[in-house]
Formats: sequence, C-alpha cells, structure tokens
Amino acid sequence: GIISAAALAGLTSVLLVMLLGSARVLMAMSRDGLLPPVFSAIHPRFQTPYIGTAIVGVFVALMAGFLPLDALLEMTNIGTLFAFCVVCGAVLVMRKINPTAPRPFRCPMVPIVPAAGVIICFLLMCSLPAANWVRLFAWMGLGLAIYFAYGRSHSHLGKAAAA
Repeated sequence: GIISAAALAGLTSVLLVMLLGSARVLMAMSRDGLLPPVFSAIHPRFQTPYIGTAIVGVFVALMAGFLPLDALLEMTNIGTLFAFCVVCGAVLVMRKINPTAPRPFRCPMVPIVPAAGVIICFLLMCSLPAANWVRLFAWMGLGLAIYFAYGRSHSHLGKAAAA
C-alpha cells in the first residue's frame, strides 16, 4: 500500500511538471512564431499560458485514456532521453560555435560530461523496444512537418537571421 501510494504521488508530480513545462515550451515557441499565437496567450489574472495548458492537458488525458500504460511509459522514457541527448549535444555544439556566449548555467568538465551524457542516454534509449523507436520517429516527423509547414516561415528569429 505504501509503495502504491508513493508511486501514485510520484506519477502525479511528474504529470503536473510535464503539464506546466510543456505549456511553457509551447508558449516560448509561439512567441518566436514557430507555433500559432494562441499558444502564447496569457491569462489576465493568473499570468499563465492557460490555452496551452488546456491543450496539453486534453492531449495528455486522451493519450492516458486510450494508450496502454506500457506504451506511455516507454514514450515518456525515449522522449526524455532524446531531449537529454539533444541538450548535451547542444552544449558541445554551442561551446564550439559560440564560445563567448553568456552562460547563466554552467556545465562542469566540458566536453567530458556532455559527451558522456549523450552516450549514456543513447545507450539507455537502445534498451527500449523497437516499436518505441518507431513512435519516436513518427513524433519527430510530425514535429518536422509542423516546422516546415508553419514554423519556418513564421519564426521571428529566422526572419531576423535572414535579414
């Protein structure tokens, strides 16, 4: 009973953090023009991205209601590990292409720590079932389709770089 209660509390906190974090990522992407402006709408009283939060909440509820728990857990695992790989790789790339950029957050022992992060996360990803890789590439394909169909032509940062 105690373990079940702890698992429920842990799962609830992870879902809450994912819900809040995802809505803010969508808001940041919307502010750059990568997504429609509706995602950057801020609630007048609570000062939160309420429409993005509602959209993410409905999406998560639908996924939780219609997909098996194992598939959801594996998708969460591969998505999180892939994000960590990208972040660790970005640390390496940014140190190379823009070494003088201000860094409010520090990474110790560059390039060892980020390279180890990429390798370890990738090895953990390899331990997941093949069907999970198919889902990862499907989601990536969807994201790239949205980017090329909408975000690339609307990005404020992209327009500034082109000018």
